[in-house]
Amino acid sequence: MQVLLNLVTQVAPSRSTILISGESGTGKELIAKAIHSASTRADKAFVPVNTGSIPVDLLESQLFGHVKGAFTSAVARRRALFEVADQGTIFFDEIATISPETQAKLLRVIQEREFMRLGGTEQLKVDVRIVAASNVDLLTLVREGRFPRRFVPPPERDPPADSAAARPPRRRASSAGAFPGAVLPGKTPSRSGNSRRRR
Repeated sequence: MQVLLNLVTQVAPSRSTILISGESGTGKELIAKAIHSASTRADKAFVPVNTGSIPVDLLESQLFGHVKGAFTSAVARRRALFEVADQGTIFFDEIATISPETQAKLLRVIQEREFMRLGGTEQLKVDVRIVAASNVDLLTLVREGRFPRRFVPPPERDPPADSAAARPPRRRASSAGAFPGAVLPGKTPSRSGNSRRRR
């Protein structure tokens, strides 16, 4: 637990997008909130989004907002959750459930810090820290062609069981993947923390 808390302290001050990976019930949202609370954005909004429980069309409308008349039921302009989270943190729970179309739009927000409302023509700039979580192995989904490789940091080998399992994990750096940082909330030392951040 102390290793994980130390890891949260290490990644919190950065602007890096963070991926939290772990089984259901391991406290991924609590870790996301801890990262937010320990960051310079602590006094701004923390906006959780459970992507697995929201239909695709409604998810895009919530994330990016829409203009009046964008679709049949769009009787008024809707403010985007990215706008609500501006200067703060937005947390995507179960990121693996997002559709390929929404993934492409999300990637643009991650890389360019801008988005467009549904039905709109104006590019809106936002400064949002993105923290995402998954209870499945994204690398497995990448290999199966069900999740884009550009979202995931390159794999790292687990330390040998006879030597490193009893040692705290080290910070590692990576320049690949939309989620350059990773936190693994597990119970064993080899899984309790693993940070990869873009420098």
